[in-house]
Amino acid sequence: MVDDSSTAYKVKGCEILTKFLKTAPTQMLERTGLGEVFQNALMPYLLYLPTLTPEKESLQLLSAVYPTLIALTNARFAEEKDLASRTKAFDQLFRYGVFKGYTHAGENVRIAEFLVYRTTDLVKEMGIASLKHLKVREVEGSLSKWSLKFALSTYFLSSRGYWQLLSQPRILDCYKRHCKHSMLLSQMAGPELRSTEAKS
Repeated sequence: MVDDSSTAYKVKGCEILTKFLKTAPTQMLERTGLGEVFQNALMPYLLYLPTLTPEKESLQLLSAVYPTLIALTNARFAEEKDLASRTKAFDQLFRYGVFKGYTHAGENVRIAEFLVYRTTDLVKEMGIASLKHLKVREVEGSLSKWSLKFALSTYFLSSRGYWQLLSQPRILDCYKRHCKHSMLLSQMAGPELRSTEAKS
């Protein structure tokens, strides 16, 4: 179903695979090579984007494939010794999913908004290891025209645990220089961000 030409069947295939991954033994996925097979089958779906793919179909497929790839990565690399491989897999999702997706379809408002949400999902999965993707050099370069700045501001307000990201000098500097609404966000954020800004 994952390899079917129909978007509806691709979506259904992703949903079935996600359910399967919840019960599949980690050792089996790697021992049989199925984990890599699934990964290679799903990754191209990240670039089913407008204008080659209609916006509605693109969003349907992307909404299914990102959770499946995240579940696949967590299932394949569930043990502590697999941390490096897990991080590498999420790095690929950032580079070939979010970043390349914006390069190809960033002018589409709904796609750009969707990618911001997926950025937050990946940051939650990677934790502090995601900082390399959010550093100032990248935001000022390939992502300077994108609303990733909102992922460093408005959306992070919903998760108090991520104030550690804004405590990083580079991230805070990017936040202050790229968020036009930083004064409002500072008021919304409360003492966490104001105390951080005061120290910088």
